[in-house]
Amino acid sequence: MPPTMEKLTTLMTREGIADLYQQSLGSQKTRINHLLLGQPQTINNPNVKWPIPSVHDVERDFTSWYGGVCALGKGIDPSVSPPGVTEMVKYIATQFEQVKDAIAA
Repeated sequence: MPPTMEKLTTLMTREGIADLYQQSLGSQKTRINHLLLGQPQTINNPNVKWPIPSVHDVERDFTSWYGGVCALGKGIDPSVSPPGVTEMVKYIATQFEQVKDAIAA
């Protein structure tokens, strides 16, 4: 199903963005793009555990990732108004345990 403006509006909420971030971390295909979280020595081996990030690591990684999400959202619909980066970083920090679980998946 093609994306719609309603879907974009739903995704660009605090909860929608946090969910997208956790999905990105939870997928082995997209997790390798989160360079600020560090990587195992052998990326091609699914049995190698990722290093456990600190809250600061997650905040830095999220800030970088979120910049891309905001740019994409604005590129699709210039009227989209995503939450501010400070608000989102604080929200993601409260989700730290879920983020660690997504990375460990």
